Amino acid sequence: MAMHFAKRPLNYYISIVSRFTSFILPSFQSHIISSAYLNPQFSLHTNLTHSIPSFTNTHYNHRWVSSDSGFTLHGKVGRDLPGGYSSDEHIYKSDEDPEVRNEGSGFNKVLSITKDLHSLPIEEARAALDDCGFIPSPNLVQKLLRRLQYDGKAAFRVFQWAGSQPNYSHIVSVYHTMISILGVHGKFEKGWGLIRKMHENAMVTRQTLMIMVKSYAAAHDAQKAIRTFHAMDKFKLAADYDDFLCLLRVLCRNMFVEEAEELIYFNKKCYPLETKSFNVILYGWCNIFVDVYQVKRLWEEMSNLCITPDASSYTTVICCFSKAGKFYDVVRLYDEMKKKGFTPNLQVYNAVIYVLYKERCIKEALNLFNRIQEMGFHPNAVTYTYLIYLLCRTWNPEEAYRYLGEMIMEGFVPTIEIYHAFFRFVENEGAICKLFDKMYKTGCAPTAETYIMSIRRCCSWSDYESAFKLWNDMEKHCFSADSSIHYLLLNGFLLNGKPEEACKCYREMKDNGFSLEPKIDSIFESWNVGRKYSSFQQRWKLSEENLE
Repeated sequence: MAMHFAKRPLNYYISIVSRFTSFILPSFQSHIISSAYLNPQFSLHTNLTHSIPSFTNTHYNHRWVSSDSGFTLHGKVGRDLPGGYSSDEHIYKSDEDPEVRNEGSGFNKVLSITKDLHSLPIEEARAALDDCGFIPSPNLVQKLLRRLQYDGKAAFRVFQWAGSQPNYSHIVSVYHTMISILGVHGKFEKGWGLIRKMHENAMVTRQTLMIMVKSYAAAHDAQKAIRTFHAMDKFKLAADYDDFLCLLRVLCRNMFVEEAEELIYFNKKCYPLETKSFNVILYGWCNIFVDVYQVKRLWEEMSNLCITPDASSYTTVICCFSKAGKFYDVVRLYDEMKKKGFTPNLQVYNAVIYVLYKERCIKEALNLFNRIQEMGFHPNAVTYTYLIYLLCRTWNPEEAYRYLGEMIMEGFVPTIEIYHAFFRFVENEGAICKLFDKMYKTGCAPTAETYIMSIRRCCSWSDYESAFKLWNDMEKHCFSADSSIHYLLLNGFLLNGKPEEACKCYREMKDNGFSLEPKIDSIFESWNVGRKYSSFQQRWKLSEENLE
């Protein structure tokens, strides 16, 4: 069943195009996932160079190239390796493992020679690894591969060497780790080669192919990801509904929301249309694109297909409408959610407080905040942030400071943006100093923007003395002011009869390359000429006195 979508808003097409601008795809052969290649006797050829996706990151715009290995990385690595690891912290904890300590220096010796493996021929590299005295075991090899995950070539050589050692053979989890690393480095040909070996030994599982699905999705090739998923039949594996949901999530996380939505209709005979699958698509339109038009369309389609939204559906859509500032839609769905018998969570309440903040509904926001606490919820940093923003925006300094103190008492560290909201209340230099002290006490250091806001406030009171002090303090902290601040200070110094300070400010503006009005240049040029002439007159008078 082909999906025919209504006319999209302009921002939809912009968001679709933007996902390709950060990547320069190399030329590659388009027939990699053909049925012939998925046969146990296939041979693969590809040059894709993209990373495996992470379930906590949606953008992979960073690029790193290792000149030693010839491998190219896009984005973050080490996030999707099998074993339940969600960060790179395990890399530095592996030495604490008793087996690593008992193994002796062999583990560390292998790590120490990995940089040299790139320049050595294969036979010499194997000889160097043999000399390390490292005795491979599945646990040690897996830890070693994780330590080498940023160096794909070295990791693969260690993997091949370990597999050739007597009394050792790779287990499924080690294969999965290596395939993941190869996917991160875009070495899909080698990854499929390992899968072929696993298939010969009846080791291929659904997770094996799902690793490749994630790799292709992160490489911005949705079609190959989908075809790899359907290729489970070639390996006599039956993908279940959870695997299908995983495929949908992977596609949505990598901005293929429309393709994921088409899939749930194409595969409705195998995987019935259910709330869970629609929730994944809702997540994509709501959180990846924040496309209110598509969210409303999909919500209506769910109703037409008799798909009943659950608490997760309402939470996702309410948060989306809140981000988009759709006050009435948020309130309507919030009331509907409660009528359906679903209990809103703190995320929903925060979304409602946010739209109340945008609409300046202070009374309703405070009532909801109190109701949250009465219901047994503990407000988090987001709740306090929105409430403080609202109180600052509506000029309630006492209440804002009270909730700031409560936030700190609850153990939350206010962000620099929260403190910036309080600058509209400061009325003199003393108030600025108190706010700076409070920031330092809570471990939140002022930024360049903080100083700029403070200087602007001082200039608005015509307190140029304090502005000059802040400017000097700003320079001590290696922050640079923008042209607007320099203009404010320049004007203040000239009006208050401080030519030396004005001249310093003028020189700094010239050094920073700020464009100045011709009138300002002429003022300082004439002033410099006058000062030089005055200095020459004084020296001439002194010389005449000495002659007499």
